[in-house]
Amino acid sequence: MFGALLGTLSQSSTTTAQKRRADIEKKRLGKVHERNEELEDEKRRKREQLDTVRRNEQKIWEAQSVNSFSTVNRTVLIRGADTIAT
Repeated sequence: MFGALLGTLSQSSTTTAQKRRADIEKKRLGKVHERNEELEDEKRRKREQLDTVRRNEQKIWEAQSVNSFSTVNRTVLIRGADTIAT
């Protein structure tokens, strides 16, 4: 009976080595979590920059296509007017 009681008491106490390992593991997990957050922030910034560039390029493309369409329409109208006048 005394042996069982002694075994139970020794199992419940945590050694300093176990506490130290737990602290080290906790710090390591904290660093991993912090690094993951930094990577996510970097991805988000890059995605925002890319979206900005794409929006600007889209505006330029739309402006060029409108100008191109207007030029084609003017050419057709001028040629059409020449044909009617002739």
